[in-house]
Amino acid sequence: RDRLVGRRAQDQGRAARLGRRERGLPFPRLDDAGEQVEVLPAHGVERAVRAQIPETAEEDSVLVQDAALRLGQPAAAGTDDAFRAYGLTLAHKHLPEMQIHSGLAHPPVFAPSVGRFAQGMLVEVPLQLWAMPGAPSPGDLHDALARAYADERFVGVASLTETAELQSARAGAAGYVATFDPQSLNGSNRMRLFVFGNAAGTQARLVAILDNLGKGASGAAVQNLNLMLGLPEEAGL
Repeated sequence: RDRLVGRRAQDQGRAARLGRRERGLPFPRLDDAGEQVEVLPAHGVERAVRAQIPETAEEDSVLVQDAALRLGQPAAAGTDDAFRAYGLTLAHKHLPEMQIHSGLAHPPVFAPSVGRFAQGMLVEVPLQLWAMPGAPSPGDLHDALARAYADERFVGVASLTETAELQSARAGAAGYVATFDPQSLNGSNRMRLFVFGNAAGTQARLVAILDNLGKGASGAAVQNLNLMLGLPEEAGL
């Protein structure tokens, strides 16, 4: 019951913040004594944020603007696009770690983008199956993932039935499909995996849905701490 009350309070606070943001108003800030304090001007917030975020990649400017927005300032000019592709130099800062952890002989082609929502991700790997060793089918990929994650508490692989339904619903762009919304797992430590293949079985799209601030950040941190300390993996999650 206490958890439900706390969740309602969080939802109400989030709704109030969104309403203030839409009206271009600053968010009220309280000190340790509960007194309202003055919010920094936008340029002051941006300077403060930049002091904590090194200018190492082009997406850092997006992070700074987002952090400034979260600290109570309206979005700066040039950040009102609904969708933004970036990393167009094909030299994204995360490429080296992708190559290392995937065991690839060459860097992958990485096509990052951001949308106008606070959190949630659709991550995709397109594959030419005919060019892969053994020419696996989409079904082979699904079986491999289903076996690998069969006993995982936080990772699920969509069934072939669910995949077929999604392929039908998403053959075109019309209509809303809740289970394929990038925000559908927000607030959780869960991840869903999908394997979509063409009729000939020669191409596939591997797709993951996750909360990048949950499973991709804080949730992963808590889960790893649990494993290191010998605690139940789901403790605190």
